[in-house]
Amino acid sequence: MCNSTLKQCASVAALFLGLTTAPAFAQSTGDATMNVVIQDVLKLVVNTNSATITYATAPNYRDGVTQSIADQLSVTSNRQWGLTVQTATANLVSGANTIPVSNVSVGANAGAGTALSATPISLLSTQAAAMESKVSLAYKTSADNAAFLKPAGTYSTTMTFTVAYE
Repeated sequence: MCNSTLKQCASVAALFLGLTTAPAFAQSTGDATMNVVIQDVLKLVVNTNSATITYATAPNYRDGVTQSIADQLSVTSNRQWGLTVQTATANLVSGANTIPVSNVSVGANAGAGTALSATPISLLSTQAAAMESKVSLAYKTSADNAAFLKPAGTYSTTMTFTVAYE
């Protein structure tokens, strides 16, 4: 390779060494901010929008009736939450006939029932944040309750469920 002069050999060697011993590329750094914005989310979905208790047989009047609705409600919340229910009126109404709503109790997720009311009653409290919490409800009437000895008809009111942060 170096047949010519010593000067050429030295040049080739310098070139070779210069190429192979070049310094490493320089490095530079910079910082950037990573932001995660979390906004409150609180959502209630009524999956089943009616609850019907039917008195059709003598044992219904004697023993009371229970109507369970699996996953009637769904709640999404990024924080601890609670659930209440209240009725639009103090009575279930069918024409001129009424039955006080307090004769029906409601319980959530197999919990103890509480009498319905036209003022908010707590169904669940201190529930953990979750992507989706299913809430099953059970509506019950007590045995031998004379409040249901009324003319045949559909006695109704509206229930309003409210979910709130706790």
